[in-house]
Amino acid sequence: MKYEPQLGDYGCVQTNGIVGFLIQLGTLTKYNHAFIYLGDGKIIEATPRHGVIISPVTNYTNIAWNQHEPKTDEQRKALVAQALTHFGDHYSFLAFLAIGMRILHIKSPKWMRERLTKSKNEICSELVARDYRACDFVVEGQRPDFFISPSDLIYRLLYI
Repeated sequence: MKYEPQLGDYGCVQTNGIVGFLIQLGTLTKYNHAFIYLGDGKIIEATPRHGVIISPVTNYTNIAWNQHEPKTDEQRKALVAQALTHFGDHYSFLAFLAIGMRILHIKSPKWMRERLTKSKNEICSELVARDYRACDFVVEGQRPDFFISPSDLIYRLLYI
């Protein structure tokens, strides 16, 4: 039986391209992209080429959804509303670099962490983490949202 996503669910997938390949290589998982379901067959996602956009969910197959996490209708609507506030934001190559440094066990400089904390630019998994945290869902303990990778979101699904 195929799962039908509900408002506010996040999904993780495997994509093609150099950025996706680097994420897979660095995180040792096939999942390299994440997004939030908006309803009516639409998702919101952060892409390197276009920033934060709304796309059809049918652009992806083999989606791992966070279907086991209980949410009220109010929480689901709040997640969608929060996600839509990022529509049009730019992609954060700096966050991409910061995750790479974290994977390589290189401490990111203070200026980088401060800039990322204040930035409205984001990567796909940061978009999910930021919106879930804003709606009082624990995503990854104390780790800043800009350090969250798609693999972190997948592992979160295993322990919900």
